[in-house]
Amino acid sequence: MRGLKTLIIGMGILIVTGFVFLVIGIVDKTDHLSRSGRPFSQVSVNIPEGTDLVEMRVDDGKIVVRLKLSDGSHRIVVLNAETGKPTRQIDLKSNR
Repeated sequence: MRGLKTLIIGMGILIVTGFVFLVIGIVDKTDHLSRSGRPFSQVSVNIPEGTDLVEMRVDDGKIVVRLKLSDGSHRIVVLNAETGKPTRQIDLKSNR
């Protein structure tokens, strides 16, 4: 009986210790995330005159913009979200 009491007390101590380490880890992770945030900066992007913005998505550090040009064709431009510089451009033209 005495061995069972010792085992239960030991397991209780391990549970409490594990919970304390879990809380310390969560607080440390939260503090690290709050310090790593960068302030936003303004980015200007020039688009041709007569162009309509059809769609814009932000995903994984990239801004994907779909434009309708004045001649009716579409252009997809991928921009770096931090610098605003184009990294890729795709022109979509109709064969009509």
